[in-house]
Amino acid sequence: EAEPALSKHKVFVLRLDPEVVYDEALDEKYRKQGFVIRNRQFGEKNDLIQPRYNMVLHLKGKDWDSLNMEFSSKTRYNIRLATKKGVKVRWSRSDEDLRTFFNLYHVTCLRDKIGERPYAYFRRMRDAFEDNQLRIYIAEYQGESLSAAIAINYGDKMWYLYGASSNERRNLMPNYAMQAAMIEWALEEGCRLYDFGGVFHLTKENGLYKFKEGFCRTQGVTEFIGEYDLVRSGFWYRMFTVVAPAARKMLKLIKR
Repeated sequence: EAEPALSKHKVFVLRLDPEVVYDEALDEKYRKQGFVIRNRQFGEKNDLIQPRYNMVLHLKGKDWDSLNMEFSSKTRYNIRLATKKGVKVRWSRSDEDLRTFFNLYHVTCLRDKIGERPYAYFRRMRDAFEDNQLRIYIAEYQGESLSAAIAINYGDKMWYLYGASSNERRNLMPNYAMQAAMIEWALEEGCRLYDFGGVFHLTKENGLYKFKEGFCRTQGVTEFIGEYDLVRSGFWYRMFTVVAPAARKMLKLIKR
C-alpha cells in the first residue's frame, strides 16, 4: 500500500516500528522477506527511535487491591508514605496545569540531560484528544506542585506518556502517588494495559528502571521486536544509519 508514495517521494527506506512483542520466529520470517530488522544487536540508547523494552502493567480482570499486591513491597510502601505525608493528586486539562506540567518538565530535562520539546507541542497534544482521553495529573504538597504527568487513554490501553518532577521534597514520593492515581483511572476506564513507557538499562542501578519495575514486578519487562526497514537505496541507507550517526558522535566528542 505504501509503494506509490515510496516511488513518488523517492524514499530510500520505509521504517516500521510495530508494537509487537519480540518473537524469534517472526523476526526470522521478516528477515527472509527482505526487511532489515533492528533489535537485539543495537544496545545504545539512541540506536533506535523508541526503546525496545517497555514496562507494561496488565489490568484485565483486576481491581486496585489485587493489582497492588503485584507491586514490589517498596513500591507499596512508597505509595502509602506519600499519602501519609499529605501528598494530594489531582487532574485537569487547563492551561494553568499544562503550564505547571511544562515548568516541571523543563526542570526534569535539565536535571536528567534529556532533549526538551516546546510548550506548543504539549498544547497541541492536549487539544488533539477528547476530555476522557487525556489528563494532566499534578501531585502537590501543601499547594506546592512536586510532580506532573500526561496520561493518555486510547482504545484498551493507558499510556503514562510524559512525566516530570521537581528537585524539591523528593522524599515525599509524589511520583508514586501520581502513578497510583493514573492506574486507578485506567481501572475505571476498563483498560487492559497500563504502559509505563520505555527503559534502556535493565538494572536496579538505573533509577528509571527501578521505579517502573517496582510497579511491574510480576510481569517484568516487555521486549518489543524493534524496527523493520525496507531498504530502497543501499547508498542513502548507509549514509543514514552509519555515516550520519558516526558524524554526530564525532561532533559530541569535539564539543567536549
